[in-house]
Amino acid sequence: MGHVLLGLVPLVLAAAYLSRLPSPSDLETWFILVAAIYGALLLAYSLRLAFTECPRCHDFYHCHWWLDPYTQKCLHCGLPLDSPTRRSA
Repeated sequence: MGHVLLGLVPLVLAAAYLSRLPSPSDLETWFILVAAIYGALLLAYSLRLAFTECPRCHDFYHCHWWLDPYTQKCLHCGLPLDSPTRRSA
């Protein structure tokens, strides 16, 4: 998720640089298209993060009655993010 957010900085810098160049009028259309694709990608990653299911308790991992995208454990059962889980047969 952090990589997607960091991708905004080069995108904005490239847009600022290219907007100063003499260019055809359809350059603005490309920027709108790239911005829409970036927004859709950011939304998809955000929803994936928000609705990740914990393998132990099967609740949403980062969601309780608040959202904590930076948590290192399940907000419901406390399962650490890097912990291997074993299912009982």
